Amino acid sequence: MFGLEANISKRFTALPGFLQYFGIEGNYTYVDSGTKIPVYTNGVEASTIDSSLPKQAKHIFNISLFYETNQLMIRVAGNYKGNYLNAIRSLAGPDHYQWFDKNFTLDATASYAFSKKVRAFIEMNNIFNEPNRFYHGTQARTESISYT
Repeated sequence: MFGLEANISKRFTALPGFLQYFGIEGNYTYVDSGTKIPVYTNGVEASTIDSSLPKQAKHIFNISLFYETNQLMIRVAGNYKGNYLNAIRSLAGPDHYQWFDKNFTLDATASYAFSKKVRAFIEMNNIFNEPNRFYHGTQARTESISYT
């Protein structure tokens, strides 16, 4: 397994007026992983295939733009996760492995402080209703779709 991660966090405090309350945060992760998975014929290991580690996407990133004062906080965040091998079905073979399809979601949160003891929050997740999609062997064979 090999990976790299990069982060950025910047508040624009040097800008004039209301612009000084803006900022950006971001993170990118790259993971290159590998393993050998046995392939069975009639219950006997016949060979192996090379694959990435299960449940490990090669590319993951998130970025958020925010506006933040003592009273008001608004944040919009985009989150991406690449496709990854989710379940190995060794006896059935690679054509039957379960994969999670890549997806990108957009979330937003806001809060307002009425006083030091009272704060109101609102949170919206997956604003564009991007599905969590699993496929069976190839992307053309959808196994399940869910929305959160």
